[in-house]
Amino acid sequence: MVATVVWLVFSARERHLRITHETIRMMIEKGQPVPPELFLDPKIVKSRNDMRKGVLLIAAGVSIALAFHNVAWRLGLIPLFVGVGYLIIWRIQGHPKNTSNPS
Repeated sequence: MVATVVWLVFSARERHLRITHETIRMMIEKGQPVPPELFLDPKIVKSRNDMRKGVLLIAAGVSIALAFHNVAWRLGLIPLFVGVGYLIIWRIQGHPKNTSNPS
């Protein structure tokens, strides 16, 4: 089961890279300008993703803790602390002040 999930993740990532490279190659062959967005630094995107993951996991942890406050509120601590970890990573790596893609 785990091997299947890992294979799916790597296959999707490889397919995305192959399509991106093919698109760039075709644009160069046709003499069209290649948009700089295709060459964004993955660290900037990852930094933004760490912040987003952290906030979402903290919210999920608090929600789980509140929903199961009488029975199993400790389950909410797992995503909460993972989310705090993502925010710490985001802060340590330094976050970009200006990105071209605000989403």
